[in-house]
Amino acid sequence: MNKAVIIISKILEVGHWVGCGFFTTFIIAIAVGREELIYKLSDMNSHTTNVEFNGLSFEAQNGTFTVSTLILFSVAGLVVCALTALMFRNLYLAFKTAEGRTKYSTGKTPFQPAVVKMIKRMGTICILIPIAELILDIISNVTMGDVLETSVSMTGIFIGIVVLALSRFFAYGVELQNDVEGLV
Repeated sequence: MNKAVIIISKILEVGHWVGCGFFTTFIIAIAVGREELIYKLSDMNSHTTNVEFNGLSFEAQNGTFTVSTLILFSVAGLVVCALTALMFRNLYLAFKTAEGRTKYSTGKTPFQPAVVKMIKRMGTICILIPIAELILDIISNVTMGDVLETSVSMTGIFIGIVVLALSRFFAYGVELQNDVEGLV
């Protein structure tokens, strides 16, 4: 099971870093060739009125995507991909550290200060993702002049709170392990 989590988390981390590269390239392409890119996207997607990625969606105005829509969508995708990649990186490192196979390891146990920090980071990132989506949604509403319904995915926030609580149990486990090692 540990090996499967390690492999899957690394694949998902790398995949999200590739997504960051895609969105960065897309932002550069928009900056360099705005008119041509927008014309090609509008022509290619004449039947599509919105684009979606990971719960974020932007609608085309008058049947074409504006520069601001494309830039905001790309920035939103970049932020969400980067945060998700960091979350999976911390998951990968937590499992590898628990196995005693990283420079952060102090043994072969999940009850290490480094693992507690990684779990806290994962919880914080789980909370930050929906907040970042909300902020980008508000920015898109203000800059595009639309008054769209904004919402926050409470699932990510709840999962983040649970993961942060779990980190407290691991911190307590570190304390207990230090006490036991002090007695021996």
